[in-house]
Order: sequence, then structure tokens, then C-alpha cells
Amino acid sequence: MIDKLDRTIPVLAGVLTPALEKVWQFDKRGVTFLRCASVALAAEEFRLRECRWPKDAVELTKAGFLKTIPLDPYASEPLRLRHTSDGLVVFSVGERKNYEGDLWDDPAMLADERKMNLHRDVEFRLWSPEFRNQAP
Repeated sequence: MIDKLDRTIPVLAGVLTPALEKVWQFDKRGVTFLRCASVALAAEEFRLRECRWPKDAVELTKAGFLKTIPLDPYASEPLRLRHTSDGLVVFSVGERKNYEGDLWDDPAMLADERKMNLHRDVEFRLWSPEFRNQAP
């Protein structure tokens, strides 16, 4: 009979355990990108049929382009849509839970590569046809 259980962590488990958080975060980010992409594709299909962007994500479900509005993995709420002067943005509130889908609104932010590399939020921007195929 064993009196004591061996409670030491195997070496490999000890080495890999800290990495699990990073793997989980990357997976969550990937799921967020895929969900934003599905809403963005539905919004583009809506625009092609209706000749305008949808007012909100609910309109995409009513029109039959989405069965349900995908949840934002960071907030457990539906992903957000925001209209801009040149199109539509589908975005997640992100890890900090305060992102507004405005990264591409500020050209200075895009010009600063250091800020771009630090930017971890997820947005899909759809430009209206008249703003497509232009130089950056």
C-alpha cells in the first residue's frame, strides 16, 4: 500500500504549464478573428444585395445572412459593428474590454510601427466600393 502520493510536478509539465496561458490567448484571438470575418462576409453580402451597409448585426440575422450574431470571446456579448465615413467596422472589445474599433481611423497610428505591433485588438474593416483600390 502506498502511504504517500508523489506530488511533484513532472519536469515537462512544469515547463509547458506557463505556456498554456499564451496558447489559450492565441486560440481566443484566432476564434475572434474567425467570428469577425464571418460577420464581415455577411455584411458584404448584405451590401451587395441591398446596396447599403446593414444598420446593425441584428439586421444581418433578420435578412438571413447569419443564424445568430457570433459572441465576442472577450466579452460574451455579440460582436460589434460601427459605421464609418468610408465603410463599416466589425470588431471585438478585446482583452482590455474597451476597444472601439478605431485603429484605422487614425493614420498616425498606422504610420507608427511600434504602436501597430503593440496593438492587440481585433477589427475587420470593410470599405465602401468608392473607397476601395486606393493607395494607402
